[in-house]
Amino acid sequence: MVNRLIGILTLKAPVYKEVAEDQSATTQALIIVVLAALLTTIGTVIGTGAGVAGIALPLVTSLVGGLLTWVIGSFVLAIVAKILKGDTNTGEMLRVTGFVNVFGFVGVLNAIPVLGGIVSIIVMVLNLIGYLIGIREAAGFGTGKAIVTAIVAVAVQAAVTAAIAAVVLAIGIGAAVVAMPQ
Repeated sequence: MVNRLIGILTLKAPVYKEVAEDQSATTQALIIVVLAALLTTIGTVIGTGAGVAGIALPLVTSLVGGLLTWVIGSFVLAIVAKILKGDTNTGEMLRVTGFVNVFGFVGVLNAIPVLGGIVSIIVMVLNLIGYLIGIREAAGFGTGKAIVTAIVAVAVQAAVTAAIAAVVLAIGIGAAVVAMPQ
């Protein structure tokens, strides 16, 4: 697994393809997603000065949100890639996008003022490049189609997230109205 992580970090396309095709790597991808979410949240919470007491809720929401985003995003990526004539499935997208989360391990550096911000920008760029390589290698098509796949998938995921947020907000407002004393 260490060699694969090094390959992902150094943006080696054959490693992305290997990860996509190895069905036994899904659990490893899950572990990477969880660790990246934890490390980034810990760094961010400490960096904001919330301390240990204020870490429980952000950790839970980061884990749940990170896992949901990973699964839904991989599903949408696979569908969009198939529409664009790519040869992939949700499992392959789960594996490559999960492994790309390794860049998030340095998110713990968010605790350090200034350095955390710089590291975050670098990680965002590397994540983007890694995702595009992963999509391209998993789907078996060119970089142009990988970019289109990523853009469409992000748009769909944003729309789904907005719809869910609207429903949750409506339920919350409705519950507040019902609970108001009359």
